Order: sequence, then structure tokens, then C-alpha cells
Amino acid sequence: MKDFFNFIYMEKQSFIFAYNPKVACTNWKCIMRYLNGAEDYLKPALAHNRVESGLSFVSDQANPIGLIDDNSIPKYAFVRNPYTRILSAYLNKIEPYAEGVRGLNDDNSYFYKVFTEVDEYRCKELPLESKVNFYCFLSWLTNVNDVHTRNEHWLPQVELLKVDRVDYTFIGKLENLVKDAPTLLQNIGCDIDFPSQKKVSFAPTNATSKIEKYYTEQEFKLVSALYLPDFKSFGYDLITDALEL
Repeated sequence: MKDFFNFIYMEKQSFIFAYNPKVACTNWKCIMRYLNGAEDYLKPALAHNRVESGLSFVSDQANPIGLIDDNSIPKYAFVRNPYTRILSAYLNKIEPYAEGVRGLNDDNSYFYKVFTEVDEYRCKELPLESKVNFYCFLSWLTNVNDVHTRNEHWLPQVELLKVDRVDYTFIGKLENLVKDAPTLLQNIGCDIDFPSQKKVSFAPTNATSKIEKYYTEQEFKLVSALYLPDFKSFGYDLITDALEL
């Protein structure tokens, strides 16, 4: 992944927004397109198309480091509790294949390739598991290091947002969206409300309400270890009992 690949550069408004997958990034990209003057700003397919979205990215600029180091350019981002963020990624990108529900994805899609890699890992390392469940996915993330395990949807947020390198003006939390979204919208001079999931035509995974269904002590332990820097950097509470197992 290029450095600052997910950092949107809003030159006219003079700010940078680092989008964070599984943290309402579709909604925020739609907002950025609105600020760019796009009339079809609520179309998610365009929002995620780097070529057709009309958005500019720091990684594509002539002097990306200069933009990052320019203290006159505010930098913004949103984060999410690691327990729900990684579950949302699994529910959205992996489980549909494990359950045989393809939806809009076909067998040639990127995430189907990821799923087949996880499934191969399951067959080899976790033969007692009958299918790719949440535990298999987390075990794969823990024990494999390749281009697929470093996908932005499950890369640690501290690494994705480069918090050790970027001096952020404001980092909001998805759990505080009702308060933090209006704050950021005001900061960036946006005159519309934060769009709902329905408006951006993106069905939520409702990961927060599914914690009890998908997590046991072993899942809590794996996520706590995988995303320990996220918990520490963004002030999220660890399930401490999981770390003591």
C-alpha cells in the first residue's frame, strides 16, 4: 500500500481527511464528493472509485510529505472500537462467501480470493472447523502475513492512519457519531447533515449488536492482541479477561 493512500486531499477547502474502512467511510467519501460539487455525491460506487470519484489523494500528489508536514492544513479522521470494526469487516467481506451468499460479488472478486485463502488456511491449520467462521478469520489474520492480511479493511487503524507520523487536528469516534460528525462537518465547512446508511445505499452490518453472537473468549483474546495499539491509542477499553487467558 502506498504511503497516505487513503488520505483524501481537499485542495480547495485546504484540509486532509484520512478515510478508515468500516468506519462510515462510504458516508464520509460522499461528503467529500459533495464538497467537490458532485451532484451524484450519494452514489457509493462512485465514492469508492478512485478514478471516477473526482477525489484527490495525498499519495498521488507531487509532494505528499510536504502536505502531511504542512501544519496549516488540518488533518481529520474517524476511528472505531476494534472489536466491532473487525467483526463488521468479517460480516461484510468474508461471511457472505462462507454462508454461500454471493450478493453482488462474483467468484472473480477480490474478496472471494481472500475468502479462498482463509479457507485454505482453515483446511490446513483448523481442520476441526467445518467452515470459515469468525475465529478462523481471526486466526488467519494472526498467523499469516501477506498482501491479503494487510488489506485496509482490517489493517490496524494506527497503521492505516499513521498516527505516529500525522499530527491530527481532530479524530472522531464512530460510537460518538451523533456528536462528532457535526463537529467535523462544521470544521470542514459542510452545510449538509451527515448522510444515513440508507441515503448512501449501504446496508449496515450491525456489528455492535452481534458481539455476543460472534465473540467468545478466544475471539476476544485474538482481537485484543491483534489491535492492542488501536485500543491504547484511541482510548477503547480492552476485554482484560481475554488477555489473561
